[in-house]
This record gives sequence, structure tokens and C-alpha cells, in this order.
Amino acid sequence: MSSGSSPWLASKTLAWRPELVLGFDQMDMQHQHLVACAGELQLLISANGPRQEVAKSIAALIAFSRQHFDWEERLMRANGYGGYTTHKAQHDHLLDQLLQVEHELSAGLVNSCQTLSLFVETWTVQHLLIADRLLADFLKDLA
Repeated sequence: MSSGSSPWLASKTLAWRPELVLGFDQMDMQHQHLVACAGELQLLISANGPRQEVAKSIAALIAFSRQHFDWEERLMRANGYGGYTTHKAQHDHLLDQLLQVEHELSAGLVNSCQTLSLFVETWTVQHLLIADRLLADFLKDLA
């Protein structure tokens, strides 16, 4: 996906937008925080922030992502969500990718760059708009 083909990827920094609202309040609140963490990381990267600050921001994104994913997975299991296995696999894959980036950055194997910024934005938005929208719609139908 080129940066010109999507309004989500055309911005310098990921920010909460009305289009990201899924209509499930607790999920939306957590997603707002997740987007804020990702946006903060993007700002550091675009400003060529110090490696330690980028590492701290990645660690915060990973920590909140774990917490959020655990919450979503408990919610899916408690409500018998049929897409649980696929959704959890996406969470596991995303966390593995973030942990790999964190490791490579701390080991000096990679520098923070726009590629990392684009990766963070892409997985955040795509997961929210596709997988989490399906989950939110399922949960709203239960109510």
C-alpha cells in the first residue's frame, strides 16, 4: 500500500479519528490509548528522537498492546467469539513483530526510521479497522 493510496498512511502521525470508532465504548477507549502510544512513537521517529526514547516508546506500546490484547482475548472467550483463534493469532504475530523490532533496536541492528513508523501505523489501523471491527460488531449484536 503506497502512502498516497490511503488517508491513514498519508499523515505524518497516527491520530485518533472518528472513522476508528467501533461503537463499543470500552474497546474504543483502549484503542484511543493504543493509537496515542503509536502516534507518540511516530513523532519520536520523525523527529529522529534519541534511541533511548524510541526504545522507551516501543516498550510502552508493547506493554499496552499486551494488556489490551489480553483484555480482548478474555472478552472473546467469555462471549464465544468464533473468530477467536484467528484474532489471537494476529495479536501474537503483532506482538512478535514488535518484540523483534524492540530487540533489533536495542542491539543496534536497526535504527528508528520511517519504515518502522509506517509498520506501526499500518498494523494499528489495519487491525482496528478489520479484526477489531468484526469483534465489536459481534459484541454489539449480543447486547
